[in-house]
Amino acid sequence: MSKWLIAVSIGLVLSGCTKPIEQPVASRQLVENVVERDKNLIPEQFWGELDSAERFSSLKISKYNITLLDLYDSASGKVCRRFEALEVGEGSSAEIRVACRKTSESAWYLSAPTVSNLTYDFRLGN
Repeated sequence: MSKWLIAVSIGLVLSGCTKPIEQPVASRQLVENVVERDKNLIPEQFWGELDSAERFSSLKISKYNITLLDLYDSASGKVCRRFEALEVGEGSSAEIRVACRKTSESAWYLSAPTVSNLTYDFRLGN
């Protein structure tokens, strides 16, 4: 009886090891592709400021007061700049946003906020 039980157990273990490992299937595109779709082009007249302005420089864009923060190279290989956006005339608090550009391009894009109560279509320059 015990030899039979051992033989069956070993047989089941070995048959379980021969089953191919199930590969996960992504339900969304890679992060890079998702991020590319969720961007808005920033008007060209502000690209120079984003590239070269000093930290804590201020801009007035549409109905927002913008304070430029740090310029950095992101993990995805893009050049990015954090900035603080405060809607003029509203009692709301400032919100930190990020604008990025590919190192091979001069166009800057407003990245989609992870968590935000600002309207996503920021309408810069309107």
